Amino acid sequence: MRAAIAVIAAAGLLASVSAARADLFTVTVWGGYGNNLSLGTTTPDQADLAGASNLGTAVASFTYDGPINWVNTGANNGTNPNGNLYSQFFDGADISGFTSPGGEYAGAGGLSTFLGNSMSSQGNSWFSFLQVAGTTSGGLVTMAHDDGASVYSGATVDYYSPNQTAEDIATFAMPSGPFTIDYIEANGSPSILTFKVPEPGTLAIFASGLLGLTMMMQRRCRRR
Repeated sequence: MRAAIAVIAAAGLLASVSAARADLFTVTVWGGYGNNLSLGTTTPDQADLAGASNLGTAVASFTYDGPINWVNTGANNGTNPNGNLYSQFFDGADISGFTSPGGEYAGAGGLSTFLGNSMSSQGNSWFSFLQVAGTTSGGLVTMAHDDGASVYSGATVDYYSPNQTAEDIATFAMPSGPFTIDYIEANGSPSILTFKVPEPGTLAIFASGLLGLTMMMQRRCRRR
């Protein structure tokens, strides 16, 4: 019987793994400072993020098909605009549907130009603000970030850490449905944003597996 239960548990685990896939996220970026753009402030925090309109027109928007595991742990690039690049943060192979609403990265080579640009410099002579939109089936979320970051489910604030900081790791509960992440990358590298959400459908499969195990154990108890 124990062997049968082990087989069922293993099958349930394999089913949940095979059914899981990376969520699709919509990413909007205000930045592009290699093009001498400005957000009008040199002290970014999330008080500036009361509305995206406060930031002007976004320089980039795209779909990201992969986990939010965006990390560049390289040494601080100082004021060098050739460091802390978007290409060191994002996996370009997971980007599709790239557009440049403000036209800064228009044209066939727009994505490559964007990825080759710096996210931020030491002293905040330039910085970047990212807004990430996705959907989760709810549950506990683990998030790590280096600078200001907040998470919202609609108008509900799930997590709020507005100030520039060293790496911060937090675990918090979220309801199912759409969510957004606001993230500021400032003061040069390192750059860190990781966000692990339950895969849609995986929790249901996991629950089914637990129900099956419970039924097997109940039958075993009745026989005894």
